[in-house]
Order: sequence, then structure tokens, then C-alpha cells
Amino acid sequence: MTDPLEELTFNEALSLMAGNASDSKILFRVLARDLSETIGDRITIERAGRFGKSANDVVSITIDLSPETFVLEQTKQGLGCSIGVTSGGIRIKSERPTLARWVERLTDSLQKQAVTSESSRQALERLLTGGSA
Repeated sequence: MTDPLEELTFNEALSLMAGNASDSKILFRVLARDLSETIGDRITIERAGRFGKSANDVVSITIDLSPETFVLEQTKQGLGCSIGVTSGGIRIKSERPTLARWVERLTDSLQKQAVTSESSRQALERLLTGGSA
């Protein structure tokens, strides 16, 4: 039997999360999976536990696209998004956008990197189309 998570794409998971879907832990896992497969070493995924049932639960996703850092976190209040800008190792700006704005800014940042990097272009294409480039 196929795991339903395998069929869910990045965009579908984001849409469901934005619509306040009841099973956000599973959707957050899908986002972590797809982002880690496409962005690679620029992503840090924090999990709730190391063993047992909570070992798969994702608490936060941090994406470092210097100078911007994108954080998506699961809190008791729901989903939290933040974007920080760093200069010379010092955070000079922090904001807490909506999920839609966070995704838009992440996509814009990846597109800017894709102009100069073939691997970034392929990562962005895989992420947005749900396929392989």
C-alpha cells in the first residue's frame, strides 16, 4: 500500500496548511521532505524527538539563502513564519509574514539564485512542479 504522503506535493501541502487543515503535522513533514530533497544543504530541519512516534514530527524548517533566512515553525498556536536578513553575521531585519507572503518571498529568493546557479534553477523547478528536473 502506498504512503499517502508520497502522492502529496509541496504546493498541495502548502495549500492545505493555509486552509487550516486538521493534520498539519503530516503536511509539515511533506514540506520538510520536499524542501530537503530540492534545497539540500541550505536547509535545517528540527524534529520533535529522536525516538518513537515523535521522531518524524517536524518542529521547524530553516532555509539559509544568504542574506535571507526563512523559518517555518509548528507551534501550539499553529504555523509561524519568519524571514530574517543578515549582514556581516548580524541580523539587521526580521519580519513575520503570512504563509502566502513567506512562500512568495522564498520563491523570489530561489528565483534570484536560479539566475546564476544551474543547481538552484533545477531545485526551484523540482519544488514548484513536484517533479524531477
